[in-house]
Amino acid sequence: MARLAAADPEPVSNQALRTELISMRDADQEVRRRWLKDQKSELLKKKMAALSVKHVARLREILRVYGWPGKSLVGEDGSGAAWTLAQHGDQLFLRQTVPLMKAAAERGDLHWGLVATTVDRVLLAEGKKQLYGTQFNTDNNKCEPMNVDDPQHLDDRRKAVGLGPISDYAQLLCATYKQ
Repeated sequence: MARLAAADPEPVSNQALRTELISMRDADQEVRRRWLKDQKSELLKKKMAALSVKHVARLREILRVYGWPGKSLVGEDGSGAAWTLAQHGDQLFLRQTVPLMKAAAERGDLHWGLVATTVDRVLLAEGKKQLYGTQFNTDNNKCEPMNVDDPQHLDDRRKAVGLGPISDYAQLLCATYKQ
């Protein structure tokens, strides 16, 4: 029986930018994985911070030129890589990226769940309650959503942005943190 050929990757209009974003994300995640295993390492902490500053500065340039680098420009993985890098910027930067992310999501260029996660981070940083329950307190063996606005309608809001029920998310997230 002949094997089916793998589907061609989705077409992107800027392959070089896609490659750059994925490379930056991979470098970011590699140093973060090492730091998670050795959180007392000041050298890794400094390296992680320096890399974040460098990547966020480059992402700012990309945003000035292209707006949010969405799926049509850099593919889903490239757009997701940009989102990952953005999360390591300061709160002002994150707040500034939300409108760009929302516009990308409205045109189908970014998953609404990623936008929701960033919105929750910004809200919590501003001392407000999160809308989608994406941010959890995992300190001291805890695993619970941080302050959520209108918890009775949380799953409705999550569903509206393509996220599953909070109970499923909590189970998955808490299992990850308890490994």
